[in-house]
Amino acid sequence: MHESLRSGGRTGFAGRLYIAGLLIAVGLVVEVATLFWIHPVSMTLFLCLGAVLVLAGMAVFLWSVVSGRGDGRGPR
Repeated sequence: MHESLRSGGRTGFAGRLYIAGLLIAVGLVVEVATLFWIHPVSMTLFLCLGAVLVLAGMAVFLWSVVSGRGDGRGPR
């Protein structure tokens, strides 16, 4: 079992995946909330906050996958 999962801490690859998932989840919550709010500001929040959070989460996820394990030991 991975050491950070046993210790309860989120470091390295697992931590980056956690951050990516959190960003995507918050972005989706913002987007769903703005769908039920009928106001011109809702579209602005949908695009400027929700979409940016989802895209940031996707970027963190892709960066963590491309950058490798993150603990300096190389490939498995």
